[in-house]
Order: sequence, then C-alpha cells, then structure tokens
Amino acid sequence: SVTSNIKNFFYIAENIPGTVSIQVETFTQEKELHSFITEKSLQALATQQIPIIIGSHPNFIQTWLKDFDIFNDIVDHSYDVNPDYYQRLESAIDLNYELLSGQFSMLNFDQRFEHNQNYLFGRWTDENLLELVRDILNALEGTP
Repeated sequence: SVTSNIKNFFYIAENIPGTVSIQVETFTQEKELHSFITEKSLQALATQQIPIIIGSHPNFIQTWLKDFDIFNDIVDHSYDVNPDYYQRLESAIDLNYELLSGQFSMLNFDQRFEHNQNYLFGRWTDENLLELVRDILNALEGTP
C-alpha cells in the first residue's frame, strides 16, 4: 500500500547511508506507452537524497520533476535529453563520476532535502491525486 511505501521511504532516509541516489526507470519500446513517473524516481526526493534519475524516455526530468530542487548546481542532468536510453544511462554516470565517487565535497543540504520531501508529501501529492481523481471521473463519464 501507499502507507507501506512511505514508511519504507522514511526508514531508508533514517537508516541507509548515502547522499546521492541513482534511480533508473524501466525502458519500454512500446510507442503507445508514454513516459510516466514511478515511486523509483520519487525515492530520492522522499529519502532526502540528491537525485540522479534516468527516465524511460528523454526529457524525463524536465517533464516530471521540474517543480523539485534536483540539485542542478551539483548534478549534471544534461544526460536527460539524450534520445537513446542506454546512452542516457552511461552518460548519467560519466557526467557525474566525481560526485558518485565521493570526490565532491558535500555541503549541508538539509534544508533543500527537507523542502523536497515536504513538497512531495504535501502539495505535489495532493495535486497529482486530484488530477487522477478527475481522470477517473472523466473516464467513467466517457469524456476525454
């Protein structure tokens, strides 16, 4: 259930060390399936970590995470525009090798982490659940 996932997110944030989280969305070649966000991508935001997220399709970060602090001043997210899924994976690591290898001096990001977490579990969730309810009602009424 959603409650279990949230409890797991908080457990990870409190007990699993690490500041950077790499999340990889599953790729599909199906043309009719559009890119969408899953709990995998939200995990970094929920657990108060710096996100490196490789989306299932290009421009995933701009599409789904534009309202979050994704640490553009620290993470090079330019990999996100690459049209090839496997090249996005490779370049995400290559472009952020220094950060991932611990060679980057970490500052205190507590306020930024907390802001992302509060926004995710507050306004962002409320707005997305409301949109889901509207979509369900429209589907039941037979309107697009």
